Amino acid sequence: MRPINGKSDVKHIERLYAKLRALPFPTLGKSIGDFPLYDALLAGLASRAAQGHFDENSTIPAPDTPTISHASILRKKDDKSPAEMAFLEYFDLLEEIRSVLGQRSPCGLHRPDCSSHRQAHASNG
Repeated sequence: MRPINGKSDVKHIERLYAKLRALPFPTLGKSIGDFPLYDALLAGLASRAAQGHFDENSTIPAPDTPTISHASILRKKDDKSPAEMAFLEYFDLLEEIRSVLGQRSPCGLHRPDCSSHRQAHASNG
């Protein structure tokens, strides 16, 4: 295991993880694809990273297709219910955490279509 890149990275992960822990798990998330598994796996990695350690061999989990599809449909919907808004808030926070963790993983450990992956490699030329 290695420390996350510097104290500012650890603080950023700590803040994001604290926000995640403060949010209730969205009711809607219980019935969408493998969302509960995605949440559990990503929260576990975030917890370790918030402690200042990150296993560089860890695969950064990605949401399953049904979860991505459902989030996309909800984003396009004009009149979202409170449960739908809560799901999107929680999902977006998980995606932010995934993006931050993905920036710290070696090449190929997160989805190749991830914008942080493309940006990291574009800047490396």
